[in-house]
Amino acid sequence: MEEQRYITIDIHATGIRSAVLRAHEMHKTIRLGDVLLHEDRHDLPPDGGPGIRDAVVKIVQDLNRRFGAAGVCISTAGIVEPERGIVFHAPDAFPDYAGTNWKELIQNECGLPCEAEGGFNCAGLAEDISGAAMSAHSSLCLSIGDSVGASIIIDGQIWRGYSLSACAIGYLPMYGSTFENLASTDALARKVAAIKGNLSLPWGSGRIFEEAKKGDKDCVRAIDDMCEVLGRGIATVCYVINPEIVVLGGSAMTEHLFLMPRIRAAMEKYMIEPLTVNTFIASAAHGYLAGMLGAYYHFLLMRKS
Repeated sequence: MEEQRYITIDIHATGIRSAVLRAHEMHKTIRLGDVLLHEDRHDLPPDGGPGIRDAVVKIVQDLNRRFGAAGVCISTAGIVEPERGIVFHAPDAFPDYAGTNWKELIQNECGLPCEAEGGFNCAGLAEDISGAAMSAHSSLCLSIGDSVGASIIIDGQIWRGYSLSACAIGYLPMYGSTFENLASTDALARKVAAIKGNLSLPWGSGRIFEEAKKGDKDCVRAIDDMCEVLGRGIATVCYVINPEIVVLGGSAMTEHLFLMPRIRAAMEKYMIEPLTVNTFIASAAHGYLAGMLGAYYHFLLMRKS
């Protein structure tokens, strides 16, 4: 039987990732090298929704010509109505993107079946099905990077809430601001620049972690403040859903050895003993490919239903 291949697309705040995956079974440990046939990164078009739609169509058409595809799996910023594949809420950084109907657009322009889901839900599915939460009945999966988002997976199903907006924790009010505005890597960079007294310096998160590991007290202080906010926010969600495992991913968690003890200590400050003893915390297994891998799993699940 001919090998089936799937095009996966991840549309996020800093760009578009694309990949071609070999078809493989769910709920089994995988090595990404065994299923990943191709991967690429693309700039995010500056004109919002119209540019994103045009760019994705061209990427899919090109990859389909080169590899052949049984379907297209999209992980995207924003909140998605999964049955129709429509983005019904988009972040401010994505003008004219809300209302995009990915299933209809890809079918009409590329002749391929398509499923779409929110990026944070896709990352959670990837960790639940073949990653760090594979053996858990309930998981809270956070992505910490330029933005902060999460998903809740219970017995293999995304918990979406009544209006499909469950776990939009980036908007959680905290300290007169929001969780995302205080705990993202962008917030970390702004804080270090403010402490250093020069907002024009290139204080990216990578540089901040490197300086902190060298002993820079300002960088350590800013990271500790970030972890304090993360611990409080995660504890708040845990009080509501009491997950078996909390999985932390996103670009910030490339520094998991540095961050994990700090985040765990902050969580324990705000959690009662039944939660601290029985909630496991782990680093995500699939890294930046989680969104695309989860989009593939979402495609399979939608086609089964």
